[in-house]
Amino acid sequence: MTVIERKVMGSMQRRIGPNVVFSYALLQPFADALKLVIQEQILPSQATKSLCFLAPMVTLIFSLLGWGVIPLGPGLALSSIGVYGILFAGWSANSKYAFLGSLRSTAQMISYELIYSSAVLAVILLCGTFNITEILEAQQSV
Repeated sequence: MTVIERKVMGSMQRRIGPNVVFSYALLQPFADALKLVIQEQILPSQATKSLCFLAPMVTLIFSLLGWGVIPLGPGLALSSIGVYGILFAGWSANSKYAFLGSLRSTAQMISYELIYSSAVLAVILLCGTFNITEILEAQQSV
């Protein structure tokens, strides 16, 4: 899907897109990941280095955990923890502009989560249950 997306974006921008890495650019996502890993790390001079390295890891780990439906405990929401990585990244730069940008991005992510949770809550209220099987059975009449 990454290769298809980049080919479509390339055609929209009137350029070729990825075409060098293997046949039909099938290994392009792996080349991108390798470039990301071996790329030089640039840190602001006044940055808190531990938070600068921790912030992307927090965001990646909790965004991937959001895909798994794993009950880790009552009332534990994993998808909402991912916004802390964005906040840490802005805070660790020790710049008010980076911090304000991270606050704006965090607020935007939270506002999108509210819309998603409202959509799920509407289905739960209409069906009267949290059980996925019963929610699917309630849709059979439609």
